[in-house]
Amino acid sequence: PTGEAAAIFAQAGGGAVLGGAIGQVIDALLRPLGYWAQRTAQNRLPDLGQVMTFWLRGDIKDEDLPFFITSHGFPKEMADDFRDLAQLRLDPANWITAFRRKYEDFSKIEADLKDQGWSEDRIEALKFVTLYYPGPTEVMTWAAREVFEPKLREKFQLDKFMPPQFKEWAEKAGITGEVADNYWAAHWALPSIGQVIELWRRKIWDKETVDDFWTELDMVPWVREDLFKLFRAVPTRVDVRRFWDMRTIDETRLRDIYQAMGYWEEDLEDYVLWTKVYVAFPDLMARWSKGWISLDDVRKELTALGMKPERLEEFIQMKVKSTEPERVESERNLTKTDIYKGVKAEAQKKKWRLPKREERTTDNRTWQEIMDGRGTPDRRHR
Repeated sequence: PTGEAAAIFAQAGGGAVLGGAIGQVIDALLRPLGYWAQRTAQNRLPDLGQVMTFWLRGDIKDEDLPFFITSHGFPKEMADDFRDLAQLRLDPANWITAFRRKYEDFSKIEADLKDQGWSEDRIEALKFVTLYYPGPTEVMTWAAREVFEPKLREKFQLDKFMPPQFKEWAEKAGITGEVADNYWAAHWALPSIGQVIELWRRKIWDKETVDDFWTELDMVPWVREDLFKLFRAVPTRVDVRRFWDMRTIDETRLRDIYQAMGYWEEDLEDYVLWTKVYVAFPDLMARWSKGWISLDDVRKELTALGMKPERLEEFIQMKVKSTEPERVESERNLTKTDIYKGVKAEAQKKKWRLPKREERTTDNRTWQEIMDGRGTPDRRHR
């Protein structure tokens, strides 16, 4: 008897409240009896889902599986069907990856999608939608690299040297056909602007080739012509001084060249002034030394150019000797010959014997070496 039955009896005897109370009492008394009966009989079985989980984990052996199948009312011949049903199938993402990478045992899993309810049409659609397609940024890169310009693509040899292994591996990632070709055409490293400039300067490239290559470098159109003007080298500062020295350029051109080097405002004025003074000073001093102009003329012209008078005088002093009095006869410098003659005369007066020029003295030096200050005294002859 259960609590519900007791409640019916209680209702018949005295109402709903009394019946409910009696039912709870009887249920509490009889439930342990039910537990004892279950422990004694042990006649309950796991459901089929639990059975197959036990089987997958090895807790139920193959030979015991038919017993549980038939206990749930299924014929034992369906044991293999339940075994197959318990095996997991690849999800679409992993299935398509195995397909792209040409898994060697693909035939064993080929039916996995069909087993999950995929029709042939949907499987073909899955193969198509999982092909790799470039994003907008990559497409723009292709366009910049002239991938979509057949003539330039051929001119720049963008399809050259593609190894067969490239397409083989690209296909495993879903990159096939034209997409793979475009990736290869756009992958090349490009020369720097400096190298492009050098190619043009050496006449390896003409202006037209440079114009075509701007797109390869992804250069913004509006600056291309101005940038091409930088291809021309600017004369060096040494060359500029030579130009000015020979007056093959005027001051306007002199300033233009210095500005092209990046010197402006005060720096420009300093360079122009320095160039004029630096070139003029040696020329003026050379003209003065030849008697064409006076030192006053030198001073006037350099001062007019902007050289400070005090520094000008220092430069002149470095080039012109100061006036010195002529030496008198008694102050003239003695030569080695004079010294030798004097010693010889004194020796003859006092009857000394002078050694011959080739005769060696006690320190192993000849007389001539001693007079010339040459030779090293030999310690053995001291």
